[in-house]
Amino acid sequence: MPPLAALGIPRLPATDDELHTWQPWAAAVLGALAALDGPLGEAPPEELRAYFHPLVAGAAALLWVLGDEARGQAVAWTASTLTANGVLMRFVDGRTVLVSGLQRVAAPLDDSSWLTALLALAQITLQAAERWPELRPLLPAALRYN
Repeated sequence: MPPLAALGIPRLPATDDELHTWQPWAAAVLGALAALDGPLGEAPPEELRAYFHPLVAGAAALLWVLGDEARGQAVAWTASTLTANGVLMRFVDGRTVLVSGLQRVAAPLDDSSWLTALLALAQITLQAAERWPELRPLLPAALRYN
């Protein structure tokens, strides 16, 4: 698996070739998401760094929150923005949700590009799950529609 830093910050929307490059990391995020639904689900975000790369843990946490909030409603990824307090996610029905606290799993001494990459990784994870269904563990229903 290539180092995540070597992948850079993904551009959105991602091409097929880019998705293939990101496939191992997308699989890692899906694995982290599955773990959050299991024994690690009770662990605070900081402890997830012992198991996953910070971007993977952060994207899994973001996907988890969106799964709880979306309830089958698609996320308007292109309208989502980074704020000083976190990631403001917009749904196509006009609702919004602010996902905060993601900095708690950020790599030390990292800059704000970490949040940009996290948002992109979350979107690419969902795209990869659509293109390679065998990667997908049992995702919350809301995420399958996003």
